[in-house]
Amino acid sequence: MRCCEGCGKPLPADAAARKRFCSAECERRSYYEGRRDKDHAKEEAEEGIPLREFQCEQCGHWVRVMSKNDRRFRFCSAKCEKAFWKRNKPKAARAAKAPAGRGFGGGYFERCCKWCGKAFGTQSATAKYCCREHKHMALMWKKQNAAEEKKARKRSKYRPFVDGGSD
Repeated sequence: MRCCEGCGKPLPADAAARKRFCSAECERRSYYEGRRDKDHAKEEAEEGIPLREFQCEQCGHWVRVMSKNDRRFRFCSAKCEKAFWKRNKPKAARAAKAPAGRGFGGGYFERCCKWCGKAFGTQSATAKYCCREHKHMALMWKKQNAAEEKKARKRSKYRPFVDGGSD
C-alpha cells in the first residue's frame, strides 16, 4: 500500500504508479516546504554555518562547504584529487602490479599479434591483434577458409591409422 508523501494518507488503489500525493493541496504544500528548506539552507550559508566540514585527504587542509551546489566531500580541489589518485592507484591496478588503465583501473598487458607476430601493449586482457586492420583481415581470412578448414578437420579426425612398416 503506497502512501501520500505530503500527509501520509494511503493512496487509492487505482492511482497511477507515478502518483506521489493524494491531492493537489498536498503536492503544493510539499513543494513550498521544499522551497522553504532551500531558502533555509541559503540563510545558513549567509550566516556562516557550513553544510559540512572535512579534511582534504591529499594536503590535510580543512574545508568548509557552505553551498549546496558544492559537491566536494574528500578533496579541497581538483588538483589535490588528481595528485591523490596519481599516487594511490586503483586496487585492480595494484593487484596486477601494472600502471592503471582507462575505466575502472585495469592493468597493462604485453601481447603478440596473431596476424603479424609483432609485440604490442594493451589495456585489454583479451586482445589478440595489434590493430583493427589486422583483426579485420584475420576475420575475413577465417570466413573465406572456414569450409576448407572444416574439411581438413574431418579428414584428420577420421583418418585410419596407417602403419607403413608391416607387409
